[in-house]
Amino acid sequence: MGTVGVLYLFLTFGAFTINLFNPDIRPSEVAFIWAAQHVLAPVLGVMVVTGIVAAGLSSASSFLALILGVTVASLLTDVAGAHLPVWADPVFIGLLLSTAATWTADRGAEPTPEARAFRGRLLTTPATDRDPRKLNGTRRIATGTTAAFAAAGLALLVLYGIPAAF
Repeated sequence: MGTVGVLYLFLTFGAFTINLFNPDIRPSEVAFIWAAQHVLAPVLGVMVVTGIVAAGLSSASSFLALILGVTVASLLTDVAGAHLPVWADPVFIGLLLSTAATWTADRGAEPTPEARAFRGRLLTTPATDRDPRKLNGTRRIATGTTAAFAAAGLALLVLYGIPAAF
C-alpha cells in the first residue's frame, strides 16, 4: 500500500511541477517525457523514459498473455477439467500467441518518411561520442547483454518445460 501511495503522490505532484515549468505542453501525454528531456539531469531523464517505455511494453505483453493464452488454458483446465500437456501450459501459450500477434501486427507496416527521418536523426552519433574504443565497448556490452538474456530465456523455457513433461 505504501508503494502505491508514493507512486500516486509522485505522479500527481510530478504533473503539477511539470505544469509550473511549461503549462503549454501539447499533447499532454508527453509531459513526463518532456520533463525528462528538458528538466531532469540526463541520467535521471534516461531512467524516467526507460521506465515509461518498460511500463508500456510490460502492460501490453501482460494483457496479450492474459487474454490470448492464460484465459483459454485456464478455462480448459478449470471449467472443462482437461489435463493439458506441458507444452500447452498457459505460459507457453501466452508466449506463443503474444509473439504471433506482434509479428502479425507488424507485417507489411512501413514507416512514414517522417518516421524514417526521425530514426535517422536518432541514430546519428554526435562527433564527441565517436571514440572507437568506447563504441566497441558499448557494442560488446550490448551484444553480451542480448546473448545473456536470450540464453536465460531459453534456459528457463527448457528447464521449466522439459522436466515437467517426464
